[in-house]
Amino acid sequence: MSDHVDRVPPDDLPPYLVDEDRMKELLGIVAPDDLTEADLNAMATATALIQGYTDRMLVAATYTERHYGVRIGSLQLHEYPVSQVQSLQSITGSDDAENATDLTGWRLVRPTGILLNVRSCVVEAVYDGGYDPMPADIEAAFVETFRSVKASLALATAGGDEALAPLVKKASVVGVGSIEYGSTEQAGSVVGVGLLPANAVGLLERYRHAVRVG
Repeated sequence: MSDHVDRVPPDDLPPYLVDEDRMKELLGIVAPDDLTEADLNAMATATALIQGYTDRMLVAATYTERHYGVRIGSLQLHEYPVSQVQSLQSITGSDDAENATDLTGWRLVRPTGILLNVRSCVVEAVYDGGYDPMPADIEAAFVETFRSVKASLALATAGGDEALAPLVKKASVVGVGSIEYGSTEQAGSVVGVGLLPANAVGLLERYRHAVRVG
């Protein structure tokens, strides 16, 4: 595996984990009704919260990663499941004069994103990863988080910014920036994380980034 990974978010990354048409289906919204601006804002926040909690972007896209300190000849691509590796290169030299050489002899273990027989210390991978379609439990967690965010925004509107004070904690999300969340709530044996309700946390636990399939 590798000691450090630099991830470059795709320029065309979808703004929401669930697209607008699918979200309307999940919420039971039918024409002529439509999602409001407040709904879209809550969807964007729910997306960032879930991506921050899982440390994965989750949506299907083409991703670029640079892995440093590759050990034991293997590494794991971050945005599994991985359907295809477009290129895998060994990077040598300095920032001013890098040399990139195509690697050969490696093997992809689908869908985990684990690459075996990688013969380089610094490796850059371009690959197709993420979920398409989005799994039902991620969709369910997204809807629950969306509702939690909307309820909190309603409180903030009614009571001022101090209404959100108990929820504040900062996390960084690749391609998004800093997202603030973080108080906890107890529901049985599962703890909620700020605006992520306990039932959403339970659904997302298996998708948190780790060196294993999820």
